[in-house]
Amino acid sequence: MGGAFRWLLLAAITIGAFVEVSAHPLGNFTINHFVRIESGAAAARVRYVVDLAEIPTFQESQKADLDRDGNLTEAELNAYLDQVTPGYFAGLKLMVDGAPVTLRLTGKSITKQPGAAGLFTLRIVYELTGEFAAATATPRFRFENTNSVDRAGWREIVVAPASGVNVFDSTAFGGGVTDD
Repeated sequence: MGGAFRWLLLAAITIGAFVEVSAHPLGNFTINHFVRIESGAAAARVRYVVDLAEIPTFQESQKADLDRDGNLTEAELNAYLDQVTPGYFAGLKLMVDGAPVTLRLTGKSITKQPGAAGLFTLRIVYELTGEFAAATATPRFRFENTNSVDRAGWREIVVAPASGVNVFDSTAFGGGVTDD
């Protein structure tokens, strides 16, 4: 191989790697999760975002494309969202003072977004609420997300207090890197 060819090949690989990293820092095989919990004295609001990179989006698109025309319509996306919602809910656990909190769906959406190499990504957003009776004046919260634990991807949990509430001794962040 000539020196100029090797240099061009290296430049192409470097540019390709940069494009992939800028779209999904951990690669286009990832399923990423963001959770924001706003805790109050008797209720919590949860925003749960699932960001599927290009490859998992392609895989899931095969299930969602009901008419097999290669194009996901809004109706197909919404039907897919209805299909996957129970599974995502099953993987979310919120407990207060050791007692499980029943999360109730208050909103959901799914969107296609442009991805790398002409592919697209899927973004699923859930808005949830849960009411509880705290056993103490300083209730202890525990949140668990067991969705897609076998897949690479970032997982971010942010805890924010509702008005009049203080959060302390948290292992979660008060502000997010992505703040979805």
